[in-house]
Amino acid sequence: MGDIYVAIVRAGEILAKWRDGIEKAVSKGETVLEISEARLPTPSTPAQVLALHVVDLVEVDVNRIELPEEKSKEERAVEITENILDNSHRGTSPNYVPPW
Repeated sequence: MGDIYVAIVRAGEILAKWRDGIEKAVSKGETVLEISEARLPTPSTPAQVLALHVVDLVEVDVNRIELPEEKSKEERAVEITENILDNSHRGTSPNYVPPW
């Protein structure tokens, strides 16, 4: 199980290096889309190569991800209050069940 976590960290290193390369190229006048398509994330160490056998890096268009509707101010206030009450009572009784 620990190998998965190490692989995730190594994949994060690969993506960080890729993003850094894109930022440098963009600062030299390239567009983000052009350079990100031309430069694919690649491993640079044996540990990163092994990590890619465990973790798949997948291109995702974040603009197409559906987000939940934003809550109203009142709904957020009720949720925060419920969380505070739940957390404050949780430590007082092992059999505590929130009323809602």
